[in-house]
Amino acid sequence: MPLSRVDPSRYSELLDRKVETVIDLLAPFSPPPPQIFSSQASGFRMRAEFRVWHDGDDLNYVMFSRDDPRTPVAIEEFPIAHSQIQRLMPLLRDRLKGNIILRRKLFQVEFLATLAGDMLVSLIYHRKLEQDWESEAAALAADIKISIVGRSRKQKLVIGRKR
Repeated sequence: MPLSRVDPSRYSELLDRKVETVIDLLAPFSPPPPQIFSSQASGFRMRAEFRVWHDGDDLNYVMFSRDDPRTPVAIEEFPIAHSQIQRLMPLLRDRLKGNIILRRKLFQVEFLATLAGDMLVSLIYHRKLEQDWESEAAALAADIKISIVGRSRKQKLVIGRKR
């Protein structure tokens, strides 16, 4: 199945296959029968992590297939992600595309949704984050009502709500 197309209609089939695999793996130990707690078929992941792929002025979230780990697969939709993440993904991508300070040397984005409705986005860079980055990140966080963590080597800047 391509990374860019998750098929929620196959959820039960894939869960059954996973359960069978685990039962087979544990069979030598004579475990009790497993209890299975299924998730919703879509919107169940509260976190998602994507590499960022730059192509000129374009910027995309990508993943890599196990079969071809060198070729990026653009992720336009991620239906297994929580609805907050699904809504934020295109909005954040468009904002990052249009902001040279926030997009420069950005190589990974991590989304974390909470049951309380909060969103935390980690932007991970191959460069030192300066004051101009902090100002732009603060404006973005306030505008789209998220918290941002900027990370780079030996550096972590928290923008938004701190507890």
